[in-house]
Amino acid sequence: MFCVLAVSMLSTVALPDYTKDLDALLIDLQLYGAYVRDDKIDFALLGKHYRPIFRKAATQTECLRALESVVGELHDFHASLGTNDNKSPRLVPSGTDVVLKLDGD
Repeated sequence: MFCVLAVSMLSTVALPDYTKDLDALLIDLQLYGAYVRDDKIDFALLGKHYRPIFRKAATQTECLRALESVVGELHDFHASLGTNDNKSPRLVPSGTDVVLKLDGD
């Protein structure tokens, strides 16, 4: 009986709504994004394309991947979310920073 109840409860657990994160990112990019007007980014089309992906996201990591994909649609390789995990694009892991030491004049 307990197993049936547990399975039943798991099947009714709702996924988080990460579409709000998509909406917030698109609004912020439209208002504050550099070059988005010059590049003629179609934010309505981006939202339409990515909304199903955000609806399917079940974890924060999946949401992060989707957000990074949206930022990747920008034609600006300087744009990033400032994330730093093993799968984040456009970031140099901090463990590979180069340090230069000069001796003398």
